[in-house]
Amino acid sequence: METNIESHLIEKRVFKPAKDFAKKARIKSLAQYRKMYGESIRRPDTFWAREAKELAWRKRAGLAKAVEKSARLEGALRKMVPRRAA
Repeated sequence: METNIESHLIEKRVFKPAKDFAKKARIKSLAQYRKMYGESIRRPDTFWAREAKELAWRKRAGLAKAVEKSARLEGALRKMVPRRAA
């Protein structure tokens, strides 16, 4: 039985968005995204507490509740977005 697994799921291309779409985007560049991603890995509590303030809450949640909710959101997002190998 073959035990070596070869992955073909590595994507290195970058697809630039349409200019009209990019003008309206909250994250304006790949560099800004990478900086935010790095912070989310290094300091997740700080990052997600700040990001939680950007969400529209039905009721104003306390910071601890917002961090808890954003941590669940982070977990859901991480399941959808593949992590890059270090």
